[in-house]
Amino acid sequence: MLVRNTIEEFVIEEVEKQISPEERRDKFFLNELIVTSLNLLPPLYACTERGWIQQRQKIQSTLLEQISNAVQLARAQLHNDRPKFPIPLTLHEIRRSEHCLLQLRQLLDKPDLTWRELPEVLEKKISDHRNPHDFDMTVIQEPKLYNRRYEEDVDFYSYYITASYSFVNVLEGSVMTETHRRVKQMGKSLTPGIKLDDIVCYVLNRLPPQYVSHMLKFQEKLEQTNPEVSKEVHQGVIDSLMRLNSSPAREKKPLPLARFDYEFRQVLPKVEALIKPPKPLSVGNIVDQIEAVLPNPDRLQSKLNQLRLEVCQAYNLDPEDAVLRLKYNRDGSITFHSAQDTTVWIIAEKPYLASYLSLLLFPRLPGIVLTAPGLNNPLKFSRKELFQELATTAAIT
Repeated sequence: MLVRNTIEEFVIEEVEKQISPEERRDKFFLNELIVTSLNLLPPLYACTERGWIQQRQKIQSTLLEQISNAVQLARAQLHNDRPKFPIPLTLHEIRRSEHCLLQLRQLLDKPDLTWRELPEVLEKKISDHRNPHDFDMTVIQEPKLYNRRYEEDVDFYSYYITASYSFVNVLEGSVMTETHRRVKQMGKSLTPGIKLDDIVCYVLNRLPPQYVSHMLKFQEKLEQTNPEVSKEVHQGVIDSLMRLNSSPAREKKPLPLARFDYEFRQVLPKVEALIKPPKPLSVGNIVDQIEAVLPNPDRLQSKLNQLRLEVCQAYNLDPEDAVLRLKYNRDGSITFHSAQDTTVWIIAEKPYLASYLSLLLFPRLPGIVLTAPGLNNPLKFSRKELFQELATTAAIT
């Protein structure tokens, strides 16, 4: 299933046109500017080639000025009200293959990587990693698959333009879940040929979008039980099913950019055969699983050193006097240990600072642990507790 709000591309282009050089360097501001603008505009989702073309034509003929005004208004709003702890969304929340591609291009040091090339490029990386002494920089061979480069494809621009930004419409998940539930209930009474993405598009285009750009807002939206929105989602799915069920199903071409997502799905079994992950690969975990088979101790230690210095600075601690040491645990959590009890107690009194800085560098962090000689038992904060600390502090300040 692939649905896209066609207006996203135009909003990003307008944001990049309006921002100053200083604003361009502030990634958190850019993400929030994009979602604030999108939430001021009508949703224009498409799941077929025809719908994609029609929505783009509508934008170009009638909505460009409205998009420009929305970005201006969003900028004015954000200069007075920015999120306090803008921890970026991870792939588990965004769930888009283009974001995976961007991160894998960076991880594998191949800026023009295509999905079809991934298994062969990854196999070579794994081989080089396991046999570093056999690696000869002078005999590197390019992958045997000489595909057309993605950047030469006009549709790739629309697929990839969102990859550098962190945002998602939280209603997409709610609508997809409700659609699956209702379709399963209807079973054989459903007209053959009806596609789930047709239903999802129909509903999303009739609900005000709820875009978010950071984890606190994402979790807040998920935890909020809005009876009106739930009712609208439920009724929208029913209405779309009745409408589509009464009309003959037609063969439709998918979104032009869907073929890149299709290539991603096609290579998953090959990548799984290479790295043998504990769970099936998906958009939410493929980067983590590939990174796990290509460990980089130097990079990890560099991030831990950076976190130690940032934590000391945030708590006004002298890095030498604090005697603070950080350890990356097997479960992915981080232990903060100090021979000075006072250092750990200072962090424990305001854990939201360590939480925020840790989550910025380690977005999938499951938790942190505080230890010191004077503590009978370690102080443990789970991922949920870290976000609770941030949410509570953000609400107070």
